[in-house]
Amino acid sequence: MENRIDQAGKKEMTARPVFIAMFVSALLAATTGFFLSSDAITSKYIASFSSLVAQIVPCVSVMAQNAIDPSRAQITWALQWTCFPIILMIWLWSGPVWSKEMKQAILKETSESSSIGKRRLVLILTVFALGSVILSDFGVVDLWSFFRGSIFYGVPSKMPLILRVPFTSNFGMALYAWFVPIAEAFCYWMFLLLVVNFKSYFYLPEPVPKS
Repeated sequence: MENRIDQAGKKEMTARPVFIAMFVSALLAATTGFFLSSDAITSKYIASFSSLVAQIVPCVSVMAQNAIDPSRAQITWALQWTCFPIILMIWLWSGPVWSKEMKQAILKETSESSSIGKRRLVLILTVFALGSVILSDFGVVDLWSFFRGSIFYGVPSKMPLILRVPFTSNFGMALYAWFVPIAEAFCYWMFLLLVVNFKSYFYLPEPVPKS
């Protein structure tokens, strides 16, 4: 949601930079998942890079150890998790959660809502859910986490179908390696948006005085 000036001189926001970053990360996932040669994947430099990222992001090792091609999966997941902070920064730059425009958009949406009570309940539950995911990433609580890969713990054959996909083919591996860090970046961006603008979601418009 890049800030730009429209014809009226008013700032708008667009998700174009985020979509571009997602497209580039998809190209990287396809390259490492399908086109990069086995010799390149097992080279000393790529293996060292994958191992370094795996030490920082536990999810890389979790996903590689049960993949049909562990070396290819490790570099694919490692590279995609390297894109995670970049995508998050682009998201925060193009859709700054602290901006005046964002606050005004939230106030406008809240003032036009026909169910303030329901909106508040959804807000609180969403903040709690996203906060739990983030705390789990840092190991504060023991819940499912993309970063630690805990959602994929266990034997793949015993997992639900939707969690089994990245272990059944290189296509599924590359698809999930691309999607999971993006979903993680969205969780962090959304959590910050809701927390920074929490009061705005509880805004109640002043009643219009009767003439």
